Amino acid sequence: MVITQYELNEQNVARATVELSHEEFDKALNAVYLKNRYSINVPGFRKGKAPRKMMEKIYGEGLFYEDALNDTIPEIMRFITEEKELKPIAQAWVDNADRNDDTGLVQVTMNIPNYPVIELEPYAGLSAVRKTAVVTDAEIDARIDEVRARNSSLVPCDRAANLGDTVVIDYVGYIDGQPFAGGKAEGSSLELGSHQFIDTYEAQLVGSRAGDDVEVHVKFPFDYHSENLRDKDATFKVHVHEVKEQLRPELDDEFAKDVSEFETLAEYRDSIRAELLERKENVVRDEFYGLIMEQIVDSAKLELHDSVIDEQTQNMLAQQGAS
Repeated sequence: MVITQYELNEQNVARATVELSHEEFDKALNAVYLKNRYSINVPGFRKGKAPRKMMEKIYGEGLFYEDALNDTIPEIMRFITEEKELKPIAQAWVDNADRNDDTGLVQVTMNIPNYPVIELEPYAGLSAVRKTAVVTDAEIDARIDEVRARNSSLVPCDRAANLGDTVVIDYVGYIDGQPFAGGKAEGSSLELGSHQFIDTYEAQLVGSRAGDDVEVHVKFPFDYHSENLRDKDATFKVHVHEVKEQLRPELDDEFAKDVSEFETLAEYRDSIRAELLERKENVVRDEFYGLIMEQIVDSAKLELHDSVIDEQTQNMLAQQGAS
């Protein structure tokens, strides 16, 4: 295999003509013959036993030519790419493939789109506004509140339920005075305000106490997952067993020791500030670099072959279709 002609056009598409010797292409023909010989009938021979030359004599010299050529194309592609140190960016295509009947030589001309050569304008002196990363006390407090919430516990309380409390309840649901399937539970825990239940169900339990019986009136959404309940008015008879409040740990040095490697709350707050500041500085840095890169890209010059644009467009459409 040898490259007889080669050029690289202004769109960085390599056009190369490769010549295969008679022996090289005959090897490809024989491989196709071996793969297909059992599917070709030859009078006087059992399937798979007829010689290749006999098959070509009966069915024509070009019997295995097209398949052999198709099988050889990837090898030719690799050869050109390695020899010319190319970096393909899109699907290559074959312009022509000819075989000399006298010499047996096969010539294949391929076009291989490569990564474009990008011409950059001088970028010294480009400017952009770089923001200042700032961490507020409120952001630190919010992070600590999240940690306190994760380390909280539910404890029974002797008072009326508020939003954020958890009630332990039994309930039975009725539509048109009749109980409905799936509308009954015992000992169910429900955090008020979590929107775990439909409509105003949870809000109607605010103010209830342990031992109370509450009648809750709701309307199922028109798009509810159970078709038989969609857009139906329902009444739930609820018995409240317990009201539990979320008990968060005290915000002190002991809390800091329990949830971190630090000995004091002040040290713990400083560590959170440093962590948040590092994240924000990374974001600010990336945004700044992004603004500079946009200016560089806007001024860059490159030419892409239509095949590259078409292939990328088809890939994007395929991805959108899959999603």
